[in-house]
Amino acid sequence: MSWERKSGVKRRSTETPGEYAQRLQTLFPALETEILTIVHAFHLETYGEMVLPGPELDWVIQAVKKLHSPSFWPMRIRMLWKIK
Repeated sequence: MSWERKSGVKRRSTETPGEYAQRLQTLFPALETEILTIVHAFHLETYGEMVLPGPELDWVIQAVKKLHSPSFWPMRIRMLWKIK
């Protein structure tokens, strides 16, 4: 959620997590895989009522790290200018 605020792309109140992920993937194609990984984990834990196994949890952790990587900050800043 903090990543979305810093990127200027807030989830609409009518959007499901999957719809929001699709919109983010369109806006940030370089992070498409990471966004999909995080949303998939959310769906498994929320709707599948299961705890992520070790390898899948590691993938989510790596995806979150990549989202927060300084190398993607310029892309996020450009998005802030496009949205406003």
